[in-house]
Order: sequence, then structure tokens, then C-alpha cells
Amino acid sequence: MIRNIFIIDNDGNSLVAVNFGECHSLSENSRVVSGFISAIHNFSRNLSGEGANEIRLGDLFFLIRNHNDFLFVLTADTDNRDENTRKLQTIRSLFIERYAEYLTDNIDSIDSTVFDDFGSLLISSGIAEYNCGDNPTCEECENRHKMLPLDEMTDQIS
Repeated sequence: MIRNIFIIDNDGNSLVAVNFGECHSLSENSRVVSGFISAIHNFSRNLSGEGANEIRLGDLFFLIRNHNDFLFVLTADTDNRDENTRKLQTIRSLFIERYAEYLTDNIDSIDSTVFDDFGSLLISSGIAEYNCGDNPTCEECENRHKMLPLDEMTDQIS
């Protein structure tokens, strides 16, 4: 199942950060996650000429696609690459179509709250659903109050 969607600008800022399940959340701080993904993508692009397309952290899969100056990122708890790739392509197309007027050269001047309804659009269109890991609802998950301590982890790196 899709756990998170991130859309990140060229500077590593999160335009969209949607969590579709309360447990196993990557962090309440989308800036930390977006910066991490952007750094990995840019590092791999500098090494190989291409950015990272996939990252695996245990049972968490990151699928990353670049379009113009944006990174589209889907995290999932299943390794169904074909299905996740199709969903990410649909998400990318929907985002570009819906918000074309805002995706200009001067994206820094845009109030990112214009993108706040995108997660709800993904739910209502059946592309994503609220879930709790492999469980259909968070109430069934024993880990529903756990989150990855990304802020603590990044403090330890500094």
C-alpha cells in the first residue's frame, strides 16, 4: 500500500507531503524527509549521471521519479514495482495537470497551501487510501503510535 507521497522542488522543499496511515509515519517534519530524499537523489546523480530511482529501507520502498525540476516520491510497504510505478506516473500526471498554472519558473513565490488538497484528491480518485501499513485501518495496527524519529536521527549525524 502507498504510505506516503512527496513532491519536492529543486531546492529540496516539500510542496506536497501526504501520509496515508498514522503508524509508520516517516516524520511529522516533511522538511527532514524531503531533504533526505533530495540529498540521496542529487548524490546519486553526481555519481552516476542519473538520480536514484529507488531506495529500500528495510520493508519500506521509495520510488522516485524526476520531472523537470520536481521529484515525485511514493513510499510503499510492498515491493510491487510495476503497480507502484503506474500509480506514481498517474500521481505525477494528475499533479502537473491540476496545478500547471502554479508550476512556473518562480515556484518559490507560491504559497504551497494551494497543494494541500492533493492528498484528498488521491483518496477520492481511488489512487490511494488511508491505511495502517498492511492493515486496512489504523485501529488494527499494534504500531499505530510509533513514528520514525527522523529529527533525532539527523541530530545525531550533525
